[in-house]
Amino acid sequence: MEDFLKSLDQESGKKLANMIMGITEQKAMLQQVLAKYGAEKPGDILRGIESGELEEHPAYEDYLSVVSLLAGIEELREICRDFLEKV
Repeated sequence: MEDFLKSLDQESGKKLANMIMGITEQKAMLQQVLAKYGAEKPGDILRGIESGELEEHPAYEDYLSVVSLLAGIEELREICRDFLEKV
């Protein structure tokens, strides 16, 4: 892996670092929201709302945020994979 990273030109290295940083930031936000509810996955929040254990507001908005963050992380991973295939 180290040899691969050394082979990247500066611009490609910066692009890759920015993508990785974006994934890391979104994962941190995801963990923060999940921890707020003691949840491991979005479904845990939704079940809490459905059972009445959690107030619908703001839990449902947080649930939607978690779903959006997961989609964003996956999208960034895919962009990263495509980028790495091209360099």
